[in-house]
Amino acid sequence: MIVEYKTNKIKKQCENPRIAQKDYGSNIGYKLTQRVEELLAATSLLDIKLIPAASDLKGQDQINMQLI
Repeated sequence: MIVEYKTNKIKKQCENPRIAQKDYGSNIGYKLTQRVEELLAATSLLDIKLIPAASDLKGQDQINMQLI
């Protein structure tokens, strides 16, 4: 799947676990990069349909994703 980022900083945060963990903490940073890797590996949204929602991120900083 093609993932587009609004800025290069967001791209680095989403694709580099070290940067994500530094900026968001170890738990959130790990989960963020894991989700992005799952999206990049998927060929369509049907591939990720069964991935559990990240409901434990409620109240944390959120990254909005727009699928084209």
